[in-house]
Amino acid sequence: MSGKVKTYSYLIKLLEHLRTIHPMFHISQLELAPLSNIPNYNNPPSSPIEVNRDLKFEVAQILDSKWDQ
Repeated sequence: MSGKVKTYSYLIKLLEHLRTIHPMFHISQLELAPLSNIPNYNNPPSSPIEVNRDLKFEVAQILDSKWDQ
């Protein structure tokens, strides 16, 4: 399950092969997906879904990570 855990932290549901990455991220590590490079085309962000009265978003890409050992 993905979603807001604390005021500034989100728990992200990662793909199975990324299970060694800690799934909690501070909001400073998250950003919206970039706009499309195709001229005259706007790639709107995906709409959130509501799960248990909480909005959930799909993560498009992980830009950086830290391995906990």
